[in-house]
Amino acid sequence: MADTNIRWISHIKNLFVPKGAKPRKFLFGLHKGLIINVDLEHHTQFYLGLQEVEVHKYLKPLCDDCQTIIDVGAAGGDYTLYFLSQTTAKKIIAFEPREEGCQELIENIQNNRLNDLGRFFLSKKLVGTQTLGNMTTLDSFVDEVIAPCLIKIDIEGAEIDALLGAEKMLGTDKVRWLIEVHSRALEEQCIAIFKQSGYRVKIVPQAWWRFLIREIRPLENRWLVAWKNTEMLDIK
Repeated sequence: MADTNIRWISHIKNLFVPKGAKPRKFLFGLHKGLIINVDLEHHTQFYLGLQEVEVHKYLKPLCDDCQTIIDVGAAGGDYTLYFLSQTTAKKIIAFEPREEGCQELIENIQNNRLNDLGRFFLSKKLVGTQTLGNMTTLDSFVDEVIAPCLIKIDIEGAEIDALLGAEKMLGTDKVRWLIEVHSRALEEQCIAIFKQSGYRVKIVPQAWWRFLIREIRPLENRWLVAWKNTEMLDIK
C-alpha cells in the first residue's frame, strides 16, 4: 500500500513540475543561493534541500578548519559545490570517473563562478585498492593533504576498496570521514576498519519519514561519520 501511495504522489508531482534539466537557483537547504543543473521531475528532493538531509548537520563540524577536502564520487558536484562555496579549505579534490558527471560538475562550478583552479582539482580516476591504469588510491594523495582533512565517499558499494587503499590516510592525524554505506554488511566492515585505526564512528540512519518520502537510494543505505579519538569535534 505504501509503495502504491508513493507512486501516486510521484505521478501527481510530475504533472506540475517542469520537464527537463536546466540550471536553477536553489532556494532551500544546503545549496541555497547556488545555481545547479537539475531535472525537477527526477530530483525534486535535491532542489528542495531534502536529499540526504540527515547528514547535513554534520558537514559544518566536519568541515570546520579543514585545509583539504577530498570528494570521492563527486557526481554532478552535490557536495563539491558546498565545499567550494561554504568552506575555507585551501585544496578541494574531486574524483568522478564518469564523463557525464565530470561535465555536469564543471558546468555547475562555472555557473557559480567557483572555478578557482588554484584551489580545485578534478580527477577522473576510480578510487580503489591500487594505482594502475584508470585506478588510484587515496594513499597516493596522502602527501598532498594538509590537515585537518575531510574525505567524503559515495561510490556505490566500493567503499571498502577505497578504505583498503587508504592505510596511510587512516593513520594520519585529523583526517575525518563521511561515507555512504550501501549495505549493512559493508557498514560493519567500514566500522571495523575505522575502529581498528583509532576512530570514533557515528551511524547516521535515514529519517523515519523516508518510508513516505523516499530517495532513489535504498532504505538500507546509511551514512557513517568517523573522526579520530584525539579530536574533540562537536558531533552528536
